[in-house]
Amino acid sequence: DLGDNVVALTASDDSGNSATCNATVTVIIDNGENTLAGNIATENNANLANVEVIWTVNGQAQPSFTTDETGDYELIAQDGDDVEIRPFKNTLPKNGLSTFDLVIIHQHVLNINLMPSPYQRIAADANRDGVITTGDMSQIQALILNNLNSFPHNTSWRFAVANPVLQNPAASAEVPDYDESLIYNNVNMDFLTGDFVAIKIGDVSGNAMVNNFGETNVVENRSNEQTILELDNS
Repeated sequence: DLGDNVVALTASDDSGNSATCNATVTVIIDNGENTLAGNIATENNANLANVEVIWTVNGQAQPSFTTDETGDYELIAQDGDDVEIRPFKNTLPKNGLSTFDLVIIHQHVLNINLMPSPYQRIAADANRDGVITTGDMSQIQALILNNLNSFPHNTSWRFAVANPVLQNPAASAEVPDYDESLIYNNVNMDFLTGDFVAIKIGDVSGNAMVNNFGETNVVENRSNEQTILELDNS
C-alpha cells in the first residue's frame, strides 16, 4: 500500500536461532519529479530577500521565482531535464555603500591592507574588469554622491555558486574567477544544496540591507560627514 507500512522482519541462522522485529516501510510513487532547491545568503550568512531566480529547462526559459526573507528557493524538474539556475538582482545600487568602503578599497589598491575575502574582492570590482583599481572607487564614489544612478557595467548584486568556497587569487589586485549559475544535466534525483553567496557590489564592509522588501530605503553612510577621496584614474 502507498504510505507507511509496518512489516515484520525475521532473521535466522544455521543453528535454528531466529529473531523478529517490526520495521516501517514507506511506499511512494515515482512520478519523475525532482526537487532542485537552495539558499541565497551573504558571506556572513544573512539570507537575501527579493532575489529573482532565473532558470531554464532544456534551454527554454521558465517562469522565475523570487526568494522570501529566508533566501530559499525550490524548483521542480522532470527526469532527464537539463537545468540551469541563475540568481539575479539589480535594485538599489547604493544599498550599503559608504565612504568606509572607499577607504577599505583604497588601502587594498595601495597594498597597505589587502581585503582577506574573495567575496570582498568581487564586491570591490565595480566596473567588472577583473582587477581592483581607482576606477572602481570612482564609480562607487559617484553613486554615493548621486552622480550616478547605477553601475554602468555591473548589476547591484552578483551571485557566486557557494560550493566550492572561493579561494583568494595569488595576485593582490586580482578578482577571483567564479561560477554564477548551477547546471544540472540529465536530472534524475533531488538536489537540495544549490546554494549561492550573494555579493553586494561596492559594499566591501558588509552593511547592505538584505530583507528590504519595500525596496525603498538605502543604507546611509556611517556618518554625516562626506568624505571625498581624490582619485587618479590615469
